[in-house]
Amino acid sequence: MSDMPFHKRYHSDALAGALSLTLEERGAFQTLLDLMYDKGGPIADSDRLLAGYMGVSLRKWHSVRAALIAKGKIYVTVDGELFNSRAKKEIENALKTSRKRAENGSKGGQKKSENAKKSNENNESDVAKGKQNSSHSRIPEARDQSKPPNPLAGDLADPAKALWDEAKAYLGTNRSGQIARWVKDHGVPAVQSALALAKAENGGAGANDPMAYMAVVLRNGADRQAAQRKVQDEQERLFNLRFPPRQYTEAEASAMMTPDEFARWKAGRVNA
Repeated sequence: MSDMPFHKRYHSDALAGALSLTLEERGAFQTLLDLMYDKGGPIADSDRLLAGYMGVSLRKWHSVRAALIAKGKIYVTVDGELFNSRAKKEIENALKTSRKRAENGSKGGQKKSENAKKSNENNESDVAKGKQNSSHSRIPEARDQSKPPNPLAGDLADPAKALWDEAKAYLGTNRSGQIARWVKDHGVPAVQSALALAKAENGGAGANDPMAYMAVVLRNGADRQAAQRKVQDEQERLFNLRFPPRQYTEAEASAMMTPDEFARWKAGRVNA
């Protein structure tokens, strides 16, 4: 595959540069440029090869090649290859940009790895402190209910204990804070389901990054619930437009509606 699957094209420059070319020469010139960009440099000055690309005879290609060189559109390099000045400049700029992005990406990846290592060290320190603090006597009723539940401190109710034990074994104790936040935001059943899916990913081998995988599962679940609520609200709005709760008597409504629609209409009438 080419290192340059696409290139910049300045339309006004291209149109101005082609004014001196015939229709035949324009087609050949554009094909040569595509070959140069695809290769990322000058191309072999092979009459038979290039005539084949153009779909013309060798005699015709010789004529077109000479015209393009005479009009300054292509030139022969010291190595005997064909090149274009603008293509040479654009390819060099593209390569510089690509190298710069690669260097920045490498630096960013190294920095991310260092930050992740520090974060893990901090989490492990926090967990150790939590274990130490949990050994002190305390009055359960005096807990600050505004704080998120801490599984290590026994804040989760009994139904969540099985989840915590499983999560600790699979994800590690340093993930306790995130698990507790998920339980608070989504509930134990949703987190339990996300954990089971993460463990079953890749044919039972488990997700490569189980925390990220679970986050996506939980977020998508929340998005689906929100979408379902919107659909239900819209269906209710359309139903009320079709059968306004206060517009018909029960006899009229019963005559025009199905049993399910009538029951739904009656319920809406009570709540209206």
